[in-house]
Amino acid sequence: MAKRKYQFKPDRNGVNVLNKLYIPQSERLQILKWTLYSLLFLALLVIQDSMLSRYRIFGGVIDLTPAFVILVAVFEGSNSGSVFALVTSMIYVFAGTGPSNYGILLLTVCACVAAVFREEFLRRSFDSLWMCSAAALLLYEMGVFVVGAALGVTHWERVLVFLLTSVYSILMMPVLYPLIRCIGKIGGETWKE
Repeated sequence: MAKRKYQFKPDRNGVNVLNKLYIPQSERLQILKWTLYSLLFLALLVIQDSMLSRYRIFGGVIDLTPAFVILVAVFEGSNSGSVFALVTSMIYVFAGTGPSNYGILLLTVCACVAAVFREEFLRRSFDSLWMCSAAALLLYEMGVFVVGAALGVTHWERVLVFLLTSVYSILMMPVLYPLIRCIGKIGGETWKE
């Protein structure tokens, strides 16, 4: 009996479901990376709402979620980090944790400006990342304070509470950085000119 000649190569048997989706390995790693970022964001949101919001130190609280969003945006760069900042800031506000709708704009703009500034003017290091993220977080907290005071939600005398909140959150950034760095290495570093 003659061997049958195939015009096209037949499918391999025993191939898993992921290979049938026609997603390359690099794209799968990117999906894994952003899924892990999202899960860590949700975990920090739950931790902030359930535990950290109860403890006040001289009136200020630790605001983990904006610190994480800004750190990821600055770490990942202006393109993908800005999209992450926009999506997570919407979840942050609509979950009831963040300030009103102006928090979406404030958090996204502060994260984008910090990411662009770090990319354009500073070398990639932990110090530059922390400095840009700290400045963005301070601007975000002060923006929330100014808008809240203008709308009558808070009083102008509470500026120290917002400053303490931003200082506590800035001090928590080095704790979050190793997690972000480990997740950010999934799929390889993006090469930029």
